[in-house]
Amino acid sequence: MKVAFFRGSKGLRLREFSEALPKPMVPVGQRQIIWHTRKYYAHHGHKEFILALGAVQTVILLSSNIDEWKVTFVDTGIESNIGERLRVRKHLASDDLFVCSHADCLTDA
Repeated sequence: MKVAFFRGSKGLRLREFSEALPKPMVPVGQRQIIWHTRKYYAHHGHKEFILALGAVQTVILLSSNIDEWKVTFVDTGIESNIGERLRVRKHLASDDLFVCSHADCLTDA
């Protein structure tokens, strides 16, 4: 089952960090929030991730311990609201079910 993460908001709740970094990239311990959320889903068997981004820039993989993860980056537009980020649906079309989440939420729900 794929997991679609919606990101790219204005980052007002973590303003001291998010003026320089998007909220999902704010570190918690040694890793960014987005890593922790994906690690949680991967623990439960969900290892295909779709990131709806405000703007896709060059991605450079510096190191990896997540070889079993498949991550797809989708540019949904810098000013897109959360509903418009559903443009990722073409990447979910082959699945009957998928999980949808914000990229900056840490919970044990």
